[in-house]
Formats: sequence, structure tokens, C-alpha cells
Amino acid sequence: MDNNTIKSRPKEFFLHLLAIVTLYISAGSFITLLFQFWNYFFPDLPQNQYEYDSWLWPMRMAVASLIIVFPVFSSISTYLEKLYKGEPGLKELRVRRWLLNFTLFVAALVIIIDFITVIYNFISGEIALRFILKAASILFTAILIFGYYFIDLRHDAPASGLISEKTKKIIAYVGIAAVTLSVVYSFFVMGSPFQAREKNIDNIRVSNLQQIQYEIINFWQAKSRLPANLDELSDPTRGVAVPRDPETGEAYTYTITGDLSFDLCADFKTASSGVHSEGGYSRPKSVDAMNDNWSHTVGETCFHRTIDPDFYRPPQAVAPVF
Repeated sequence: MDNNTIKSRPKEFFLHLLAIVTLYISAGSFITLLFQFWNYFFPDLPQNQYEYDSWLWPMRMAVASLIIVFPVFSSISTYLEKLYKGEPGLKELRVRRWLLNFTLFVAALVIIIDFITVIYNFISGEIALRFILKAASILFTAILIFGYYFIDLRHDAPASGLISEKTKKIIAYVGIAAVTLSVVYSFFVMGSPFQAREKNIDNIRVSNLQQIQYEIINFWQAKSRLPANLDELSDPTRGVAVPRDPETGEAYTYTITGDLSFDLCADFKTASSGVHSEGGYSRPKSVDAMNDNWSHTVGETCFHRTIDPDFYRPPQAVAPVF
């Protein structure tokens, strides 16, 4: 078939373009997923108070992208390989060679920048394990992409054709295995969708208890006593309604333990983040005081609170001016 005829067909143009775009998305999502593994297992302790489960959302997004985009990339690449065998002239398409050479350029640039960054941080004394693993993740991904497409562009070298084809398949299998294992393993770290739902419901429970605690303190400041029960907190004038358990609809347990102290209890389905967090793995507990103040285990957990009258002083009445 005439090369000019091949060049004029939009089908191959968009197939090659889609293959490269899905490759970039897959590579970016894979690197992001690896980064979140290292963030989870090796938290940066000085910054930990700002990283309370910050790895979870990016990990979920990366997994979702890989589940959808990577199979599309693999399917298109397999289909294009079949087209090449039927029409070898397709390998000479200008759009294909431009896209592959640009991909090689980007991969080589990433490798160079990665090495420069590693050396710079080493000279600066920053040799934290998490940073090294992140740099290795970028390098590993870039080498796979560079190696695969570099071999793909050398198909016209007959002396090394057989070796190149075998190496190319090995690189492809390594890439597929790495992505598949990472996605599967991520569910052991972040938990199943059912566990994520229970975690979200528990977060609502904690938010409800925080709201109730706030209203109890307001009640004490206004009336100098604790409410006898949670129903006393309801105030249609201010639009205050006492929240209930989002799953069962039952009221939370409230117990007065002293003139200035009380307990708030809820039945949780999961343990809060920290040791024995999502996926059952242990990691250093966050130093975030707000979250630790509401840390809980599975089952009924009670939070004991004591009002400090010096800190939560009732508002002073303003004497009328005559």
C-alpha cells in the first residue's frame, strides 16, 4: 500500500494519539500510586500533622485511573501491533514516529532530571528513604517507557531484531505485572470499597459528636449547667437539631459524670486512622491533636470531656447605660 494513502487515514492517527495519551496518564497514575505507598509506609514525621491520611485520596484516584486507562492503553497497543504485522508501512507513519520520538525525549528528560535531583539532595544531606524510593519510582517508570519505545523505533535493524523483540516483550510484561500488582496491593492498604463506606460513616459520627460537644459547651455557658439530656440542646430558633447516628438513626449516648464533665459515646465500625488504620497495617500515629482527640477503636467508644470554667467563661452581661 502507498505510504501517502496510509498517511491520509485518520483512523491510525487517532489510534496512535490515543495510545500515547493513555500511556502518559497510565505512567502518571502509576507514579502517583507508588508515591502514596511511600507516603503511607514512610510518613515524614515533622510534617505529619499536615499529612493526616493525605495519601488516601490520591491513591484512590490513581487506582481508579489505572483500572480504566491502563487496559485501554494495553488494548490499543495490542491492536496496533496486529496492524503493523498486516501493514508494515504503518510503522513509517509520520505521526507515529513523531509521537514515539517525543515520548523518548520526555522519558530521557525525566531520567536526567531524576538523577540530578537525587545527586542534589544527596549533596544537600537529604537522603531520607521516602525520597529515594520516590526517585526510584520515577526512574523505574521512565526506563520502562524509554526502553520499550527505543526498541520499537529500532525495528529496522535486522541484526538485533530478534533480541530487540524479545526484550521489548519482557519490558511489556514487567510493566503490566508492576501495574497489576500495585493496583491489587493498594486495596490491602486503603481497604475495600465497603471498608471505605464504613470509614466515611464513622467520620460522620465523629463530626456529629464534635457538633454535640460544641452545643453542650454553649448550653453550659448560657445556663451554667450541663443539659440533662441531648434533647435540651435542640433550639429551633437557632436552627439547632441534635444529630443522630447516620446509619441506625439512634441517639448518641450522653452521660453526665460531674458538674463540669460528661461522656459522649458512639458505636464505630472501623478504627480511626493511626496504628491499625486502613488495610490493617501499622504506621506512626499522627501528631494532629484534633484528630487524636477523637481517635476510636471498633465498637462503642466513649469520649470523656471536662469543661474548663476558666477557659470557657460565660459571656459577661453588659450593664445598661442610662
